Amino acid sequence: MTYKLVIQEGRVISSINHYTIYILNRIPELDMASILCHELMHAWVYENTNKDHQAQLLEGSCNYMSYIFLRN
Repeated sequence: MTYKLVIQEGRVISSINHYTIYILNRIPELDMASILCHELMHAWVYENTNKDHQAQLLEGSCNYMSYIFLRN
């Protein structure tokens, strides 16, 4: 992840987080979408919650989001 601040006239006018997600090629489309959903949940958690989560809670939440995606 990289973090970029846009500063104009000495004031922060926006901040942008950039995430890079690597997914292996030649995997089934549905699996790829599920992996992407899982990884995007990691980014969402980082952006929208405190950063002090236990690893099991974080991974469980991301896995659950993938499950919800696949169920629909």
